[in-house]
Amino acid sequence: MSHQILLYYTYAHVADPAYEVERQRELCRCLGLKGRIIIAEEGINGTVEGKVEDTETYIRACATDPLFK
Repeated sequence: MSHQILLYYTYAHVADPAYEVERQRELCRCLGLKGRIIIAEEGINGTVEGKVEDTETYIRACATDPLFK
């Protein structure tokens, strides 16, 4: 079983940081990812780790999210 670590950040306006915290928490829980994601009105900074297939799914989910565009 191969694992991968993702380190990322994006400067973007987050209208409702509390909502985004719950959204990210649920996504990471469903994928079995562990780590730390800081969410503020100014953007997101995260470090998460998990199995390669799960981190790749997370990357695809973020790539289609308008917040990360």
